[in-house]
Amino acid sequence: KDMNSSPKYSLNGGAYSNLTSTGDSKIWTFLLDATPLTPGDYTVTVTGTCVDGGYTYDTSIGIVDGDETAVDSITFTIEKTPNITFEDPIIRTYGDAAFDLVPLTNDSPGAITYSVLTSPTVISITGSNTTINRAGTSIVSATIASSGGYLSKTVTFTIVVNRATPSLSFPDITKTYVDGGNFSLTTGSTLTSNATYTLVDSLLSGIVRINGTGNATNADFLSVGTTTILVNQQENEYYSAGSTTFQLVINPATPSIIVTSPENHVFGDPPFNFGYSSSGGSNNFSFSVADSSVISITSDQASITGVGTAIVTVTQIEAPGSNYISVTNLITVNVAKAPTTFDVIDPIVVDYSPGGTFTLIATPTSSNTSSFTFSVPDTSVISISGNTATISAAGTTTVSVTQPGDANHFPLTKTFTVVVNKDLTHTISISPLIRVDCDDSPLFLNPTSVSSGAFTFSLTSGDSVSVTGSKVTIDKTDISIITIDQAATANYGPATTSMTIIVEELSPNLSSPNYTVRYGDPPFSIINSVTTSSSGTLVFGNSSSSNFYISNSSSGEITLTSSGVGTITILQSGDGCYGPGYITPSLTVLKGSCTLTSVNVTKTFGDPNFVLDNVTTSNTGSYAFTSNPPAIVSINNTTSNTTINRAGTSTVSLTQYSDGNYESCTTTFTITIFKAD
Repeated sequence: KDMNSSPKYSLNGGAYSNLTSTGDSKIWTFLLDATPLTPGDYTVTVTGTCVDGGYTYDTSIGIVDGDETAVDSITFTIEKTPNITFEDPIIRTYGDAAFDLVPLTNDSPGAITYSVLTSPTVISITGSNTTINRAGTSIVSATIASSGGYLSKTVTFTIVVNRATPSLSFPDITKTYVDGGNFSLTTGSTLTSNATYTLVDSLLSGIVRINGTGNATNADFLSVGTTTILVNQQENEYYSAGSTTFQLVINPATPSIIVTSPENHVFGDPPFNFGYSSSGGSNNFSFSVADSSVISITSDQASITGVGTAIVTVTQIEAPGSNYISVTNLITVNVAKAPTTFDVIDPIVVDYSPGGTFTLIATPTSSNTSSFTFSVPDTSVISISGNTATISAAGTTTVSVTQPGDANHFPLTKTFTVVVNKDLTHTISISPLIRVDCDDSPLFLNPTSVSSGAFTFSLTSGDSVSVTGSKVTIDKTDISIITIDQAATANYGPATTSMTIIVEELSPNLSSPNYTVRYGDPPFSIINSVTTSSSGTLVFGNSSSSNFYISNSSSGEITLTSSGVGTITILQSGDGCYGPGYITPSLTVLKGSCTLTSVNVTKTFGDPNFVLDNVTTSNTGSYAFTSNPPAIVSINNTTSNTTINRAGTSTVSLTQYSDGNYESCTTTFTITIFKAD
């Protein structure tokens, strides 16, 4: 221990060599290169100078102070490090077969184990067999176990897997243009790499529009032409990038013209348009027909000109370089004869008229220009000449009308009915209104008509006449209506009419004198002074007069109420032949005679004033008093108040003036005033 002076070592008794100082006098090192040695046991002898006392370490003496090692020499077992190497790097290409890892050099018999240290997805190792999974670089460790005097040892090396060169194969494509169509650009292609790839029109031809990528790549048709498609495939973990080209040819399409054929029509049909369409291409069509006697064509519309069959050529015209080629198709047009059509009036209804005529009418509704012919098998109702029918009798018959065919029409016969009705419109002629007087003689009615039917007469309203056959007897004043009916005959229907007979009333010759009476007369009757030719009831009235009233309207009794002039109304009702009467005689009521009376009056001088009340009168007129002599009393004309002046007797004259109903009158009386006691 504590050697301080160049300790040395000797291997298996060989020459000494210096140990290597570490700076610590207690620690010295010796680097033994075991490479040239073979495996076995080796002895290393160490000698040096002790630090304390300067003693020289003598390996033969052994223990000096108890701190030395128990041996003088150290025995080492030497194991050699294997010399194992590998190809580094090992280079492979993706797609290569699996391979075994084999060292380039190896002097150890130990077993080797392998481990992928980096990028374990690039390769996988089973034992020493290595499988390539993708391109990349992996570091592999190889550990050889200790064996046969060799230590265990681990070495690393690199395996590089390069990307494979992809194989791209795309066949040339030839397509026929499809409007709006789409097609795959990858059909029939083979690729060893599954990396993303794209296709582009390398010439920028514009004949297609490319969509998508990879196997989903497709193209839309744009136009016809030829171009080169470039395929670029990206690199991936297996393959490097790659590219190829192929040719794409888009040929023009052949459109299919679809037509409606045959076109079957009938002469007279309106112009029609051809039914046609195309599977693609332009909308530029032309139409032609060799024979225009059947149809004529304007644009795509045909007008019928005759009966027969025509072949129409339809051409779809395409410009050079377009996406379609020009094509044609044929349309057969068959035009058959048209049915003749016309209208008739069915039935024709007319009224019987002896020898009357009417026109038979057939109205064409087709273009057939042939003339119509009319016929009737039975002429008992009508006879026909041309289109004029002459009436023979009332009844019903059937008429045939025929329009022959022409070049474009079939013939047609129709029948219709003619009904000749009995004449229901004939009228009975007779005066509709007759006026007669109530005392006229009987009448005999004599109506006329074109019909020979018998007449019957009946009274339908009123009772002023009575009817027996055609005889009309006048009974009284009024209005009566007589109905005249005529019976039907073979050609005439029944007829009816009416007439009005007005029986005029006779004047009753009602008369009466005017009347003058005096107020105060008693009631009196005037019925006996009225004369009339009628036996109608008399009714008396006072109209609006106020100076009397009718106290009995049947007898004409009049009661006076005041003086004055009034009007009496006398009404007489009709009595059959005589009409009502009405007269208004006057009634003059004179004022009544005065009835003024009085008595004498006696007073005594000194009596108070007094009002004269000694007069009796029916008159309401005012008074006028005159006393004689006037000095005895004084009388007020208005109030009749009397003042006594002195004693004596005075004769008073009293005048009462007239009022509305009485005349004025006078009377006298005396007033005697006795002397006072």
